[in-house]
Amino acid sequence: MKFFKKQKPKENVSRKEVLRGAHMLYKFRSNLGRDGNNYQYSYAAINKNFRFYLHTYFGFTKDFLITYRTKDNREATCIVKGRSLESIQKEKLDRYPIVENKAMSGLKFNIIDSIQTAILSIKTFSPNTTNKQFKNEISNYFEVIENNNVLNLTLDLRDNGGGNPNLVKFILQHLFNKPFEQAKECRIVKNRHKDIFSERTKNKWYPWYGIGTFKPKKNNLKEIYMFLLMKVHFPLE
Repeated sequence: MKFFKKQKPKENVSRKEVLRGAHMLYKFRSNLGRDGNNYQYSYAAINKNFRFYLHTYFGFTKDFLITYRTKDNREATCIVKGRSLESIQKEKLDRYPIVENKAMSGLKFNIIDSIQTAILSIKTFSPNTTNKQFKNEISNYFEVIENNNVLNLTLDLRDNGGGNPNLVKFILQHLFNKPFEQAKECRIVKNRHKDIFSERTKNKWYPWYGIGTFKPKKNNLKEIYMFLLMKVHFPLE
């Protein structure tokens, strides 16, 4: 889809006035943080706040002339009225009210006895609490799972923006019943202009990143089914 600024009747659309998806994506990604060559964080931010970034980098437009193909492959156009960012944000809150998670750790735990299923929601690995408190809460939840004949665990990681790898490792130690590797190596960008990954990055030792082999906890899950809920973000291309 192409986005056009308002034009006078029968006036040709110049190339400068066209906002193409690839151009927008390049502009957004150039100004958003990323983890090495991993753009998932950027895509998540774009998908969540697309209108904000569109207006920030390309300004406001009163009208948009959109060209598209119909089902019978005919080219058609329509005009979409532009709106202010304030009105868009207000409608967004009306449609999708923000439900605040009062837990400072970002954790929410529940057991559905009828189906012997526990649901552990983890909204962040960068909690507004100490790492020790986060780990204690996680340990308590797994003790409850162990003592309540739970057969299924649903791990809800939707909208989780990541955070401290050590906290991820701590949770994995409760999920695995044998030694495991969380990460084999950590690489950082050395020369972003290189196309080959090994030349663009270099190996960097970060002990806290979870590199190495780790043993499971004593109260790890042994005979239990686990379901993982995640939201995958795709690029605009």
